[in-house]
Amino acid sequence: MNLISFCFMIFMTSVTGSLVLGIWKLFSLWADKWKAVREIRLGLAVSMLFFILPAAYVYIVMVSGCFLNGSDSILFLGTPFLVKSCRILFLVWGAGIIFKLLLMHKSRRRFKKLLRGSFTAEPRIREMTEALCQKLRIRRKILVYTIPGLEIPAIVGGRKAAVLLPDREYREKEELFYILEHELLHYKHGDLFLKKVCLWIQVFQWFNPLALMLERELDRWCDAFCDLKICYEGGTEQNRKQYFYAVVEGCGEFCRLPVAGMKLKRNSEKDIRERAERMKRYKRKNRMKKSVVILLAVCFMAVSAGTVMAAGQGTEALYSMLYAETDETIAEQPQAQEELEEYIWIPDGNTTVIESGENLNMRSMSTYTWELSAGTMRRTTQFYASAGSKVVITIATDPLNAKTGIGLYQPNGYLRGVSNTGAYSHTFTLYDDGFYRVYARNEGNSNITVQVTVTK
Repeated sequence: MNLISFCFMIFMTSVTGSLVLGIWKLFSLWADKWKAVREIRLGLAVSMLFFILPAAYVYIVMVSGCFLNGSDSILFLGTPFLVKSCRILFLVWGAGIIFKLLLMHKSRRRFKKLLRGSFTAEPRIREMTEALCQKLRIRRKILVYTIPGLEIPAIVGGRKAAVLLPDREYREKEELFYILEHELLHYKHGDLFLKKVCLWIQVFQWFNPLALMLERELDRWCDAFCDLKICYEGGTEQNRKQYFYAVVEGCGEFCRLPVAGMKLKRNSEKDIRERAERMKRYKRKNRMKKSVVILLAVCFMAVSAGTVMAAGQGTEALYSMLYAETDETIAEQPQAQEELEEYIWIPDGNTTVIESGENLNMRSMSTYTWELSAGTMRRTTQFYASAGSKVVITIATDPLNAKTGIGLYQPNGYLRGVSNTGAYSHTFTLYDDGFYRVYARNEGNSNITVQVTVTK
């Protein structure tokens, strides 16, 4: 992988992630009418994968052959505009990551300074936390700390998680109970892991504004899932009122945690009302049927896969356009070249044939660099061509006086080629419709390196 393909991989991953997130957003607006909180949150978790996995890059490499080291990358490495542009983009991208990491480090230092004043929560809070862990079947011990100066309850960490509580009096036992249950449910649901993934997406895709939207949506629907669990698993209408009272009273002013964690933050009045109304209208009988959920999941993945393919093809078109716009052709005086006599042959037992596995893609020109030992021959994969078309094969050798042969595998099974020493070129006019291969062979007694260019 060269610098150009790496920059395109980062770009395409960001694009496909953003497109799939947009598809999910449309799905969530419709699914929210069915109160499909679980399904919306699951779809959001799937959408996060497209910000991480370079699916469009893999597609374009496997299908169209772009960015392969043996083919187009050599051509594009010789395009000064693309090389310089990608170097600049890479430096800007790296500088952005360093800046984000420095901000993260600065925030962590402030957070650690805040933690120095923390102390273990009083026994009644710890006992309540242990009872809730048993109720929720959380096997790991969750520590609880009270922190002076902290404005919002939060849960942070990974395998070793801790609940952080502001140092204040809780007027109602139920208020503290629901705050602790809400935070522990975040741990049980794996929200801390999702938040950590989201944090690193924001670091590596700092240039993508939708990465911030991803975090907001993750907070929103993870909270909604906790609302659902608390309000509708053994809860009554009175419990729901007490719970949302605890949500309102337990929140503080907005505070961004410098670590991967979930927190009760001061939402707008509209958001609090939306959460309460969603739980008020929620009825188990209104939930989507399992078959509908499976069908929607399949449709979502199919649309996402189509998005990846479209992004890959669009990027390939952009890549080709950039190459065409920046390609420079240097005109040289034509040099006289001797006509090479073609011959038909079949490899014997002394010739070792090596499959290079490199495709002749849809572009008109492809270049390969091969190592050929004595008595060996490399060939490309098959490509289709019609009778009357022309294929120009050019070869350059190292050392310069090496003797080689170049040519085509024909549809009838015979090989048609020419031989010479040093650098030379030959134009083959095709006689039949069918599948062909390009080959180059070492006809000398020492190992050589050849660069083969095929123009169709």
